[in-house]
Amino acid sequence: MKTHSLNCATFCPPCRAAVNGKGSYFERGTLVCHCLLVETPSDGLVLIDTGLGTADLNSPSRRLGTSFLASSNPLLDLEESALHQIQALGYQASDVRHILITHLDLDHAGGLSDFPGATVHLLHDEKVAAETSKDSLSRSRYRPQQWSHVRRWQTYSANEGETWRGLQNTQKIVGLKSDLLLVPLQGHTLGHAGYASESKDGAWMHCGDAYFHAASVKRGGNLQSPPWGLNLFQNLVATRRRQMHETQSKIRSFIQTTDAESAGISVFCAHDPEEFAEQKAKSHPLSKDS
Repeated sequence: MKTHSLNCATFCPPCRAAVNGKGSYFERGTLVCHCLLVETPSDGLVLIDTGLGTADLNSPSRRLGTSFLASSNPLLDLEESALHQIQALGYQASDVRHILITHLDLDHAGGLSDFPGATVHLLHDEKVAAETSKDSLSRSRYRPQQWSHVRRWQTYSANEGETWRGLQNTQKIVGLKSDLLLVPLQGHTLGHAGYASESKDGAWMHCGDAYFHAASVKRGGNLQSPPWGLNLFQNLVATRRRQMHETQSKIRSFIQTTDAESAGISVFCAHDPEEFAEQKAKSHPLSKDS
């Protein structure tokens, strides 16, 4: 089972020093949308998150909204779409049979419409929240036009499952023979999840937006706490702030108790560009015959 790190959207918000913890307040910052393409021996292609889709990039104001565009300043590059990158390998959209969504925020679910034949996996609470929540935060983050076409949903309870390396309620992905696990990591949204794998090709956990910067959960970096602007943002957009911090504590404990670095377990989030670069360097070559 081979994994490829794909950046499926680049965002350039203002105040680089506040967002990235380096540079000037007058420069634009850089955030990525770290998605994973997993080549499985028996289940076809599995995509973890989708980033912005081609419809978002072709009609950004209608699909994403002007406030999101103004605050995040995405590059809107079609070559960054998951569909374009997968087709560049010689695959077709139909080769993506399963999509594992950390949550349905507009910058993670936009590409769902590019893969209409895929089964979409997520926590039940996330699907319900996206379909029924009417508060202003939910209206800004959930864009039904991105996922209203989905024909096959597979949902999971956050209170069921087994324990994997100390993490409770992890569940194998229904319909897959491959060793992929859903890990409830709630707080950023009501039904936010991460995904993990442990195989001969390595172990990893994609934490989505459970945190935004490595300093939130990892020790030993240049920063002992996340940049203040990014920290403020993650608190403002969290549906349940206390639960988000509990989840970050859980991830921090997982990294420490498993001695993740020594054990060769990669832990990363969706938007940290330095984590993305590290994982990109570990990825298998992007080749259909690799």
